[in-house]
Amino acid sequence: LIIAILFSIIYLFSYPNLKKNRPPSPLSVPIIGNLNEIIKNKQYLYLFDLYKKYGPIYQVKYGVVNTVVLCEYDILKEAFIDNGDIFMNRFVKISKLFKSQENIVNSNGKVWKKLHSIATQELLPNHKIKKYETMIIEEANKLLNKFQEQANNGAIDDPTANVKMCFLNIILSFLFNFTYEDYNDEIANKMVENIHKIFRFGAKPLIYDYIPFIHRFYKNEPKEYYQIFAEIYKFINDLVMDKLNSIDSETKPNCFVELLLLKYKSGELTMNEVLKTTTDILIAGSDTAALFILHLIMALSNRPEIQEKVYSEIKKDSIISYSNKNTTPYFNAVLKEVERLYTISPLSQPHSTNEDITLRGYFIPKTSQVIINTYAAHLSEKNWDKPLEFIPERFINDKQLEKKLLTFGIGPRNCLGFQFALQQVYLVAMVLFKSIKFSTVSNSLIPELREPGTTLAPLPFKVLCSKR
Repeated sequence: LIIAILFSIIYLFSYPNLKKNRPPSPLSVPIIGNLNEIIKNKQYLYLFDLYKKYGPIYQVKYGVVNTVVLCEYDILKEAFIDNGDIFMNRFVKISKLFKSQENIVNSNGKVWKKLHSIATQELLPNHKIKKYETMIIEEANKLLNKFQEQANNGAIDDPTANVKMCFLNIILSFLFNFTYEDYNDEIANKMVENIHKIFRFGAKPLIYDYIPFIHRFYKNEPKEYYQIFAEIYKFINDLVMDKLNSIDSETKPNCFVELLLLKYKSGELTMNEVLKTTTDILIAGSDTAALFILHLIMALSNRPEIQEKVYSEIKKDSIISYSNKNTTPYFNAVLKEVERLYTISPLSQPHSTNEDITLRGYFIPKTSQVIINTYAAHLSEKNWDKPLEFIPERFINDKQLEKKLLTFGIGPRNCLGFQFALQQVYLVAMVLFKSIKFSTVSNSLIPELREPGTTLAPLPFKVLCSKR
């Protein structure tokens, strides 16, 4: 009886619609909330189904954590741009605490502002982006050589490993001015595999993140996640220590980590901040752009008529440069449509409200977890005509649609490296599609199936390559 009363009290206090005017929500059970349904189903599809039922704002219970999900551009703008100061903080999960919050992704307050300022100086100015162009094109040409070898041999192969190695090298060059010449290098391929696994763990929430009092029973679980992260961290630590031993206060930095280490030597940064920030950039930076290119290869292999139209436009440019992107409007539109239809990050890193707020007439209390449902925003019938169809022309006919692409977030906490990522995608895609035609095998369409996780990755697929 006592247990029943206790559960009833918890339920009354946690049930989302009994106090004030809360957003609509599905029924939930005490303590567990809606976690059972979230874990049982693919999280991003479950939340997409709730969007179709409840609309652009709804509430769902992640255990005992009140969670608000926002799903369309207009309401996301209202929250993260018009009220950005209230929604900008990160919701800090228990499982993230072992990594500390001294990084760009998870930090809040003064630490985030400091790291944000340093990264902004290196990643956003046009002259900074321009200086990486030669490096990106060199790495893209290495990747092109792999596909040309495949074409020469008439081989049918999966492009995934080579594409991921290309973008790992681009990020390593940015961070350390270092790359792997051999795409078959054992250490490099292990790193690619580890980064892929880290993102797969994000497919389902960890129960103890949302029911805190059970955390002590699940400490260091799942073990594989912590082991993989430790391997990545050791890889980063070794490279950073090598850099630290090779510079002094008079060194002119020639890579991002040297810039961070000089600030460490001057006392502006802690070593923890250097290591955590570098780890964030390596993991996120190498994965997102690689998945973008893989989705592009898959999409255009399945749509040869669009691939030919792209080739007809880009073959005219004798010099490949990001500064020439205004001369390739159709190609640009294709890239945007791939970004929209094949959403890479279906759900944002969760935010947290730092004060009570009313949004669209709904009360959202302080410290609520807030999730950007990018998957729903990119497939919303309100914002996109025929959202399930691949129609690049939509971005040519309506220039305002581009701002509704949310791959890199929205508001003060959007991805700082978004311009660098878009530059990588544009240049690598230009190099590849000017010289290679990608085709499906035996005229059979590639199943456009994807593996869930923090990011959505195409399941292994094979293509034919032929030289242009």
